[in-house]
Amino acid sequence: AVLTHHDCMLFATTLLTIRTPLRAPPVRMQLNNMIRTLMGGGGGNGGGAVSAERLEDAAPSWEALAAKLDTASTDDERAFRQDLESGRAARACSLASQRLFDLPDGEAPRLTLFRDTAAWCPYCEKVWLVLEEKRVPYEVKKVNMNCYGDKPAWFWAIQPSGGIPVAKLDGQVIRESNDIIMAVEEAFPDRPLLPQGDPRVRPLLSLERELFSAWFRWLTSSASEGAQRANFEALLRRVDGELAASGGPYFLGA
Repeated sequence: AVLTHHDCMLFATTLLTIRTPLRAPPVRMQLNNMIRTLMGGGGGNGGGAVSAERLEDAAPSWEALAAKLDTASTDDERAFRQDLESGRAARACSLASQRLFDLPDGEAPRLTLFRDTAAWCPYCEKVWLVLEEKRVPYEVKKVNMNCYGDKPAWFWAIQPSGGIPVAKLDGQVIRESNDIIMAVEEAFPDRPLLPQGDPRVRPLLSLERELFSAWFRWLTSSASEGAQRANFEALLRRVDGELAASGGPYFLGA
């Protein structure tokens, strides 16, 4: 039989898989090997380990980096950062630490939004859109999602589950996106986004959460794939039914 290039590569990969240790080298050994390589010592066994403590921290300070950035910036870039820091920029930006809108100078926002640092959590975005649309002044505190690192201890103190978003409104901590939206609608009645007194609002908000959960379980679970898909499809039919009943394209109509 003639071995093709693909056969040879597959055989080599199989051998490597069999011979690769199941456990990675200790972190300290990996660090020492990396340091030796960076310092020109190679990654072999000779030469002895180089301790990380022997390295000199020559990184510039944050102040030096800020000064260097300012020197290299254009006038437009400096104006953008000043506008962002003021909290009164014309457009929303994920880099903003506060949004003041028409709040009088010297007055602090009543609401603080604790959101993800990366600015792509859909439930944080949902609350963010409501605040922007209603022009509710707010401050922003950014917290890592689990995939980006550990959350700080101060955040666990206000949110034992670690979930985001969280809001603090007039000193009260609110821990679910739908509850935040409802509280914002009540505390800031100007520019209402939800029909007042409509009993369909809460169930429809819950349906959106059900749909996401069913989709995510079907997408990520390897167990009961058929049942997970059937549940997701059933919820999609419920969504279609609610849209049809309201005349669409939104849950509560046009």
